[in-house]
Amino acid sequence: MYGEPDEPEPEFPYPSNVEDEYYEGGRDDPIWLAAHPLAIDYDAKWIAWDDNRQEKYEKEQNLRHCPYCRC
Repeated sequence: MYGEPDEPEPEFPYPSNVEDEYYEGGRDDPIWLAAHPLAIDYDAKWIAWDDNRQEKYEKEQNLRHCPYCRC
């Protein structure tokens, strides 16, 4: 159905305090990533999930237009 994701967003594989470190700059630090190897896999899964979500949004663009005039 339009507007609903086909699959849920991937879950972060570590506890919330490590997730906070990840979003505060850990994903850009090679030393941090080496200590948390599952974060690399999560990042790849999240990018693929986001690409699929964007593709679905673009394919459903015509559903967001007026059914009579398509404007």
